[in-house]
Amino acid sequence: MKLHEISIPRTAEKLNETLAKTFGQKIDLDSFTLEQLQDARNRVRTSLSDIETNESFDATMTNEDYQKNKMYLEVLNAAISERDDVD
Repeated sequence: MKLHEISIPRTAEKLNETLAKTFGQKIDLDSFTLEQLQDARNRVRTSLSDIETNESFDATMTNEDYQKNKMYLEVLNAAISERDDVD
């Protein structure tokens, strides 16, 4: 990340594109309701918590599943935030 990118708002769409570029997977956010997004976010949080509890800090930095789930969580949080703003 470059210094000028810090002030750029990170939308769910942009984060989803980054997810697709990094891991080759994209979340179809339009197919989820707000409740489903929140449920998915909670499941991802639980998964991340399990990894953080059972692995060392160094192991989480090299664990691809952990990194992918962190990116999923960012996308889901952004999508939920955007939908809350609309409501």
